[in-house]
Amino acid sequence: SLAARAVTADGILFGSVTLRVPFDIAVQRFGAMSSTGSSHFGLRIGSGQFVNRTFNAILPQWNNLSVLTKGVIPAGTPFRFGIVAPQGLRYPGGALQFLLSPRSVIGQSSKFVR
Repeated sequence: SLAARAVTADGILFGSVTLRVPFDIAVQRFGAMSSTGSSHFGLRIGSGQFVNRTFNAILPQWNNLSVLTKGVIPAGTPFRFGIVAPQGLRYPGGALQFLLSPRSVIGQSSKFVR
């Protein structure tokens, strides 16, 4: 389908853009991170299940949203960003997502939220 072709293998709608962060960006993510590759981070929108499942299109079978990590992507850090692709009608996506090494995100703190 046309919709399936518009989504990249890493879940970005219409592809991503690679650049250096122009200013510090406060980000968050749920769950484990890659120790060697890139991980997905999103803008800090809080720990609410509805907003994260809806706009970050996080399916329940992928992540129970119990561990939230916050941090900052510092200005000058290379990263990829794009729009979160939909995962069906119930999880439409649409938020911004950033793909980069978790080691590049500074000031990380994690907490249990559920």
